[in-house]
Amino acid sequence: MVIVPVVALATVVVTGLTSRESSGNLPLPHSVPISSAVHKATAGNGRSTSTGTGGQTYTTVPSAPLTECTVSVSNPSPLQGQTAETATVHTTAGAQVLLEADYARTRSRHGGLADDTGTVTFPLPIDHAPVGVAVTVSVTATLRGVQRTCQTEFTPVL
Repeated sequence: MVIVPVVALATVVVTGLTSRESSGNLPLPHSVPISSAVHKATAGNGRSTSTGTGGQTYTTVPSAPLTECTVSVSNPSPLQGQTAETATVHTTAGAQVLLEADYARTRSRHGGLADDTGTVTFPLPIDHAPVGVAVTVSVTATLRGVQRTCQTEFTPVL
């Protein structure tokens, strides 16, 4: 019998390996008890992989506190009609990220999960943004009940 304590998990991913389960990733709660039927191995990068009964694989990332939120746009003065504007958010790995772009007449919302480096990117449409009117880009990053916010803007030009 092997008992492995789990303190806090930043990300847990379950991958089904049987024919009835999907091959997609499912987020689970931040702390998951690992039963005695689970084998756990730790890689040199600090991550651990556990294989339980039924073929599920659990991968955990060491937890880190949510300490930052920064957002930038690929071009602060894009040409109107351009569709290649990108917002890049830097935060803590595993954080849930909600981005909201407020245009003159509309609002665009996007959500994502920060990758292992704490980065997530979002394409922003700007073809309908009026020339000379600033578009405010607001971000909320959330991890284990802690939130950080950040903001930037861009202004389409002719």
